[in-house]
Amino acid sequence: GRGHEKGRCGVKLEREGRADLAPVELIHNGVDLARYDHTEACCTLPEEYGFAEGTPLVGVVARLEPEKGHQTLLEAWPRVLERVPAARLLVVGEGSLAGRLHEQAESLGLLGEPCEGDRCVGTRHARPGARVVFTGRRDDVPSVTAALDVAVLPSYREALGLVILEAMALARPVVASDVGGIPEMVEDGV
Repeated sequence: GRGHEKGRCGVKLEREGRADLAPVELIHNGVDLARYDHTEACCTLPEEYGFAEGTPLVGVVARLEPEKGHQTLLEAWPRVLERVPAARLLVVGEGSLAGRLHEQAESLGLLGEPCEGDRCVGTRHARPGARVVFTGRRDDVPSVTAALDVAVLPSYREALGLVILEAMALARPVVASDVGGIPEMVEDGV
C-alpha cells in the first residue's frame, strides 16, 4: 500500500473504494537479461522466406487471436509500404484467426503470388513477392526477434506484453499499442 507506487490497478481500486481492502504494491514484470546476452540474430530469415539481403524486417510475435490486433496491423501495412516499399512483415504465431488473417492479407494484396512448384521462394517455400509472411509457430523466437528491425505488438488489450520486454532485452525498437500495461514498459521515443 501506502507509500508504494500503485500503477493503474491501484488507482482503479482507489476509485472503486476498495483500496483499503488490501495493500497494493506495483511489481513490474521483467525478464532475465542474462538470458538474452548471447542470443544471435537469426541470419537465415531472408534465405528462408526469399527476401533480399538487407530487407527491413518488422515482426509481430503473438497468438493469432482477436485481442492481439493483427487485423489493425495488416490494415496499416500498405501505408508502411508506401514509405518503406522494401519492408516485410513477419507474423509469428498460431491461433484461431489464422484463416481470417490470411484472407485479409490476401484481399489487401500482401501475400504475393501463389506458391506453385519451382515458383516458390526460399528454403521454406514461401510465396514470391509476399510483403507479409505468416511463419506459424517457430521454436527460435528469441533469434527471430533479434533479427527484426522493429518489433510490433498491436494489441487491443494487453495486461503484460512479455514479448515487448523480450524485444527490448534484445535491443530491438518497439511499436506497441497504448493499452494495459504496455505504457508502463514503453516510453515514447526512448
